[in-house]
Amino acid sequence: MDKKVQCVDETISKFDNITIISSFENNEKNTIEGEIIVTLSNGETLLFKVNIQSQYPYDCVESESIQFINKGLKEYPHVMENGRICIHTSHETDINKKLANDFYSLLEWAEKFIVRKEKDEHYEHIVIPSSKLIKEGELKKVFYFTDTEYKFSSYQYGFFYYVPMSNSRDFFSSVSNNVIIDFYRDNKSIASSKWSKSFISKGADYKFKKGIYITCPSPPSNGKFGYQKWDSFEKIIHPKQKEFIYNVFQEQKKNKVKELPLLIGYNLPKNQFHWQVVIMKLDEPPILEIHHIQLFSSRIIKWGETENCSYEYFFGRGILSKQITQAKILVIGVGAVGSILATTLVRGGAVNLTLCDYDIKKPENVCRSEYCFTKGNNVKIIELKEKLLAISPFVDIELMDPLYWETKVKSNFRSDQYSEDENKILEELHKYDFIIDCSTDNSLMHIIDKINLTNIITISITNKAKGLVCACTPKNYKWVMNQYQNIIENDTSDMYNPTGCWSPTFKASYNDIQTLVQYAIKQLNYKLEKGYPLSNFTLEIEENNNIEIKLKEY
Repeated sequence: MDKKVQCVDETISKFDNITIISSFENNEKNTIEGEIIVTLSNGETLLFKVNIQSQYPYDCVESESIQFINKGLKEYPHVMENGRICIHTSHETDINKKLANDFYSLLEWAEKFIVRKEKDEHYEHIVIPSSKLIKEGELKKVFYFTDTEYKFSSYQYGFFYYVPMSNSRDFFSSVSNNVIIDFYRDNKSIASSKWSKSFISKGADYKFKKGIYITCPSPPSNGKFGYQKWDSFEKIIHPKQKEFIYNVFQEQKKNKVKELPLLIGYNLPKNQFHWQVVIMKLDEPPILEIHHIQLFSSRIIKWGETENCSYEYFFGRGILSKQITQAKILVIGVGAVGSILATTLVRGGAVNLTLCDYDIKKPENVCRSEYCFTKGNNVKIIELKEKLLAISPFVDIELMDPLYWETKVKSNFRSDQYSEDENKILEELHKYDFIIDCSTDNSLMHIIDKINLTNIITISITNKAKGLVCACTPKNYKWVMNQYQNIIENDTSDMYNPTGCWSPTFKASYNDIQTLVQYAIKQLNYKLEKGYPLSNFTLEIEENNNIEIKLKEY
């Protein structure tokens, strides 16, 4: 007998309420198969087909490599469409212990949901039938939606507009990605998606496409499994919605449109709203008119996919403090330090960023910053804006005049009495919650000191990234200069000197800079999140058998 099969038999024999009714055998695919009967505490019996994959006791593609299947239990929580019970047990490499854990978990699942009839507070999305109908050359349709200010109610209907993004691929098919923009009824906008203005800018030359939507009092499903045929919709749809779908369908058919997306909206627990999408083929009408009566057909529904991209979902796995994410932030200098900082802020949920830099990105900048070689020589703030918008659809990004600080700030403020123009400049700068200076421009730092900006944070790195200096308080010019000249290690004898007449720049790898900048952001975020006042600090790399980062606060 196969050793693994023997382990299965021995494990099951230790359970009084589990009986083998079809012997376990190892098939040609090296999968062990058998059938068991489970007797519950209330006397009820359940039949399970058991599949144990060759990877067992290890997991496979982040899933358990043992499957317990009973298609008659699909109404219960944590059961897949094919009847597989969704259980997860802790990692265990000993096959006997793993088998015992898995069979015990099966019993626990059955007792919890079938005998005790407990409800799972964690909401499970309805299971949409997987599409096996995508033909050669046809794209799978995915629609991305986010929150709106408008609260939808049941039995509404109308049109929605969407914008195609670039196509992509999953493991099985080519994918058409689409962003939902606005919802209309009777040619009037009733709801706009909360994407940023920079991501979906008004007046831009988008190729808007149109679909239709309906809202329902419950999900389009039998239990937790999505409808398979159109006639199931008779249960949850209003006659006026059905008439609307039929009329639009006939109109689009005259226009020789090949397909039309139908969004189906419904409420979830905890006051959330969700959309599913069906792709209606114009040569396969979902509604037929028979003796002047409109009836849903018995055709198979062709589901697309939707992705909830609300701000809370998008950044649900990790977000910076609200003092940062909701702040209006200006970043001066988007070289190595500034581009990494801006990227981190946007990945952390920042929604309002202004970028300022007069520099052009060159190939030699790519190795230690957030730029791409394939973009060629490019204005840094333009390329960085494109990248940041590719990361987050919620961030608004403005580009400041690249020479703003040179022509407006440095050229003015020559006396202690400010002119009307100078006061306007100060008013502009005080609109920002934070101005983060990553320019390493000592002259600029001096003039900022002189005009006494109180919302300034200065971040700079030493040569070879041995240390980072972060000044968070006004009047910090002398403090920063003293750190570089007298306190922290900053050997400037070995700078990077490219061919030609260029000013030498500091040496450091992307890893060096990332490490210090991320630590600095974490320190700033911690202070803001806890409500502590920001203070000046330095980070220094110490090498003593290992690498350590020492933070010193002032």
